[in-house]
Amino acid sequence: MASDGVLGGIKVVDLSEQVPGPYATRLLAGLGADVIKVERPDAGDRLRQRPVMFAAENRGKRDLSVDLKSADGRDAVLRLIAAADVVVETYRPGVMDRALVAQLREHGIAVVGGLREGLSAIDRLARLTSRTNS
Repeated sequence: MASDGVLGGIKVVDLSEQVPGPYATRLLAGLGADVIKVERPDAGDRLRQRPVMFAAENRGKRDLSVDLKSADGRDAVLRLIAAADVVVETYRPGVMDRALVAQLREHGIAVVGGLREGLSAIDRLARLTSRTNS
């Protein structure tokens, strides 16, 4: 659903749940980014338990259901991410490291994590960016 806007042409893969990540990626979508929300196949984002809030925080995004615990699911998400500019996730610390971060860094993809941890996410992004730009 990319549109004209400041972020037109930017592709974002949204692996986040609850409110902080979906809120951040909704703002990116509102600025024109093409946001693809990836959800768990069993129940999706836990925010779906609050349908009105889920709809508000995920408007303007495309949606995809993928099992990241399966090899086929990880491969599918890696292919999606390979064409992305940004990945946003809100998993517990270490989950993305085990699942995908090494492969993402090989492709030079920025990973924004720790949105529930406040400013530490900015520090992580700065470190990642300094590694990929040097």
